[in-house]
Amino acid sequence: MLKLQGNRIREIQSTAFKDLIGVEIINLDDNSLQTIKSETFVNMPNLDVLTLRRNKIVHIEDYAFGELPELLILSLLSNSLICDCRIRSFHLWLLQQTSTVADGVVCSNINEQLIKDIPNVEECKETTTEIQSSTITTESLETTQPFKLTTMKAIIGQTSINNAILLGIISCTVSAMAFVTIFIYIVIKTRFRDRSAVHKQNRTGKQEEMVGYDLAETPNCYSNEYDLPQEVI
Repeated sequence: MLKLQGNRIREIQSTAFKDLIGVEIINLDDNSLQTIKSETFVNMPNLDVLTLRRNKIVHIEDYAFGELPELLILSLLSNSLICDCRIRSFHLWLLQQTSTVADGVVCSNINEQLIKDIPNVEECKETTTEIQSSTITTESLETTQPFKLTTMKAIIGQTSINNAILLGIISCTVSAMAFVTIFIYIVIKTRFRDRSAVHKQNRTGKQEEMVGYDLAETPNCYSNEYDLPQEVI
């Protein structure tokens, strides 16, 4: 016997109880289970009693219960099972369990009707969700026609790609402009420096010419003592 009641259990992994051949009673009352997963209770040939009372069970997945030939009591009292197409597998399983007493196995959304008494449960069909679009904030993408959710995802994905490409182009353009600006700056600076050097050289040459001219025109410059005036001699 497995006594697991009142342990605040929220989830039981698939096949958690698989192949527990010797177990006859499992008590999972007063926990917080919301879903019974596929293959949770399978290959347990000696299981007699299974109680899941006062949980929060809403859904039972396909094939959650396998062959339980000795199961006498299944109690789901005080849960909130929703009966829609997803309950079909459990509904068919209950119809096969002719010797099992199903306690509290009712539909919370159909006036507490016994699941066994539901005349027919249709299979779930794959449907495409359609939404009425308004405006997708990208550039100027607007539409008033319904479109499939998958189309919307594709548009958003393409928009993200386009934005990434645009950012890449902008980045390359900015880099190129920066390079050109630096190159122009270097060229202008080099030319300015060359012109400054030429201007300085020209000024130096003119100064030398002026000094030479002044020396040539200066009077009373004597080459030796014999050129002195007679008064001095």
